[in-house]
Amino acid sequence: MVYYYLGYFARKMGQAQKASEYYSLAAKMSPDYVFPFQHEVIAVLQEAMKTRPNDALAPYYLGNLLYDWQPEEAVKLWEKSVSLGATFPIVYRNLAVAYSHQAEGIALEKAIASLEKAVSLDGKYAIHFFELDQLYEAAGTAPEKRLAILEKNHQTVTERDDALSREISLKVCMGKYDEAIELLQGRSFNVWEGGARFNVNDCWTDAHLLRGHQNFAAGRYKEALAEYQASIEFPENLRASESRGSRRDAEVDYWIATAYEALGDRDKAEKFWKESSSAGRPRGDRSVQRYYQALSLAKLGKNEDVEEIFQDLAKSGKEALERTSSQIDFFAKFGEQQFQRSRLANAHYMSGLGYLGLNEKDKARQEFNQALEAGPDHLGAKTMLAQLD
Repeated sequence: MVYYYLGYFARKMGQAQKASEYYSLAAKMSPDYVFPFQHEVIAVLQEAMKTRPNDALAPYYLGNLLYDWQPEEAVKLWEKSVSLGATFPIVYRNLAVAYSHQAEGIALEKAIASLEKAVSLDGKYAIHFFELDQLYEAAGTAPEKRLAILEKNHQTVTERDDALSREISLKVCMGKYDEAIELLQGRSFNVWEGGARFNVNDCWTDAHLLRGHQNFAAGRYKEALAEYQASIEFPENLRASESRGSRRDAEVDYWIATAYEALGDRDKAEKFWKESSSAGRPRGDRSVQRYYQALSLAKLGKNEDVEEIFQDLAKSGKEALERTSSQIDFFAKFGEQQFQRSRLANAHYMSGLGYLGLNEKDKARQEFNQALEAGPDHLGAKTMLAQLD
């Protein structure tokens, strides 16, 4: 910025050659950590763009300055920077953010293409991979493609907890449980203030439960039991609460009981089925955990409420679908599209669980398939379909 100011002052003093030299030096400097914020620099950068119209940095800097109150103008400036051959990733990342948040008229694919360009350039940033995977999720991109990109850039991805959590979650989705658990054990994850930017606790639980299911299917019931027990025994580095009362206790206790039953220990099986059936009542009484509570009640011979629970799950999923469009708006802002996909996938999944409990397997399979159409990375629907097949 010093060179841009010197060029501006030289122009004002009639020193055209000196101004050209300063602007040339400014255009050769690294854009890292450069973010002008003073109002008076607007005229300085505009003068630089007139004097040296092939400089890709000046419009980029001016776009950064203007975006908060003139976003449309900022986008034009960033696009100008790109058209002039900008080779640094942040300008493409900025365009992706702008495209994905514009009020109307911009397809999510345009934001994705811009961020894909950003991560293809030298000087990669972990947060760009996190943001790209968010866009992919919103667009319903296949988890295989998403994971391949993160694995290929693993060293960069490990620089941030939120980016690494995306890779871990997708490894669980794609059946790479051992790799996911190894990554979860090898890092202290920071707790984010003010919201859940990522959830590695669910990744830990899912990876162990699914690895337990593999052991169970192979007749290795002791190994399955150990995995089920480990699923809510969170290591200290995950910064999770060790107390019981997890929102997934009903699910985990059901599987622990099932393993004890397979091992011939009926007393312990009944103990955990009772724990499962009496776990804290889920919010709205329509949580997925109610499915496992109902399964546990059935195992205990308490069938009076079981069918009602399954019917309620199927009904609540249908009601959720009625409250939202069944069609994905491909031109919605990425946050809106992401939310829509999540709601659709979860609604179909909940209905599927209800139908599965009622032994209407064809309807359950149809709902799980629709859940995966809305959210290809929906782990619950994918797991249930595999069990049905």
